[in-house]
Amino acid sequence: MRTILYGLTWVHCSLTQLYGVIRMRKFCIWSLVAILLVLHQDNWFWTDGKLVFGFMPIGLLYHAVISVAAACLWFAAILLIWPEGVDGEASSDDAVRKENQGAAEA
Repeated sequence: MRTILYGLTWVHCSLTQLYGVIRMRKFCIWSLVAILLVLHQDNWFWTDGKLVFGFMPIGLLYHAVISVAAACLWFAAILLIWPEGVDGEASSDDAVRKENQGAAEA
């Protein structure tokens, strides 16, 4: 049994259920990435000379909103589907490699 964050609560589940939840999260994140990629290709604001807030072209504001949405999406991806153990402590092999590099430089 593993404990995962499902919604706003922690839930105990089996590895099979955990695999299903992770697959669904990955599908949702990648679907949102695809939607952002399509929305990024805006042809409808190219010729619009309308200013927002009196100084900002609407196309620039649109791209600023897309950029903030992309940043939020990647933050959600890190929280929801980042693999465990990738950002762990350095292994002993890394320590030996650094030691050898230090000796080679001296």
